[in-house]
Amino acid sequence: ERLQQESKNLRQAAFKLMVYSEGIFNLEDLYALPLYQHDEIMETFSEKSKQQQDRLDQSKGKNTQTF
Repeated sequence: ERLQQESKNLRQAAFKLMVYSEGIFNLEDLYALPLYQHDEIMETFSEKSKQQQDRLDQSKGKNTQTF
């Protein structure tokens, strides 16, 4: 049961990375990475997305920074 859940978590992480990376990673590459590296890559994608949104908002004259 526990092994099945870990396997499912790894598959889900790999599939998310494949979707968000737009084909940069293939499934074999992702299965070779430990799960913590999947998390680090997803964090990087999230940071990049937030930075892009912040730049877009700034160009529209919006300020999204909170103090």
